[in-house]
Amino acid sequence: MLANAQILKNGLSCDDCFNISVKNHILTMRYIGGAVVSNFSIPLSDISNLSMDHWFGSQQVDFLYHDLKFKFIENGYGDIDYLKKNLFQKNAA
Repeated sequence: MLANAQILKNGLSCDDCFNISVKNHILTMRYIGGAVVSNFSIPLSDISNLSMDHWFGSQQVDFLYHDLKFKFIENGYGDIDYLKKNLFQKNAA
């Protein structure tokens, strides 16, 4: 699943495109392009402050992982529905 993510740390932000998947309670984000050079493997149990919001009419999913804040804003490819299905249900389990 393709998703655009904004990753914030210490007031600095980076926007990039990732291929995301959730398997075995781990959110994997593989870098596709842009300025970020890291891939992420985030255990769902390490995600905090998981929230759903709206941004200028689009759905948005936010969460914290250690010292990073991740924001996913709906881009029309089903990414937010995928995150809602996999992060919220698994985080509640």
